[in-house]
Amino acid sequence: MKNNYTGLIRNPSSLTWLIKQRETIKGSINRKQRRIKSFRGDISSLQRKLKAVDTVISVHEISLDPNSVQGRAPQRKRLARRGEMGKFLLAELKKVGEGSITTTDLTVRFLGHIGTPLTMLSLKDARTRISWRLKDLASEGRIVGRHTPDERGVYQDGEWSLAIDLD
Repeated sequence: MKNNYTGLIRNPSSLTWLIKQRETIKGSINRKQRRIKSFRGDISSLQRKLKAVDTVISVHEISLDPNSVQGRAPQRKRLARRGEMGKFLLAELKKVGEGSITTTDLTVRFLGHIGTPLTMLSLKDARTRISWRLKDLASEGRIVGRHTPDERGVYQDGEWSLAIDLD
């Protein structure tokens, strides 16, 4: 006999695992549906996987409507240990002194520091993450963005330097 899922009791680990699988797959579908139409094949594949997980959920001893489980994006692996990126960026900016350094240069140095081979894919992914961290450090007032446009007035690459204490 199937029990009705009320959410008032602790979920068995098997159901918890299935719910997390469904959330991850559903989150991937949601994210890819917001992107351009070229991902139709990926979405179809993920929908087949989602349907398979839904089938397993439907035969579980505790009944659960699979559509009641919201999607979530899968987590990406960290580039480095917690805090390592910020410490490295601040150390590199100290080496520069009063000058500035671009986001791309900092990214290339960081990839070398953590021993990741330099490829276009690793550079693009790491540059995005480093850019986010640099923006966080700037909002904390620890560094300053010194971005200058090129001859066409377009900002190509951010330049950063340490914030100067006025005390």
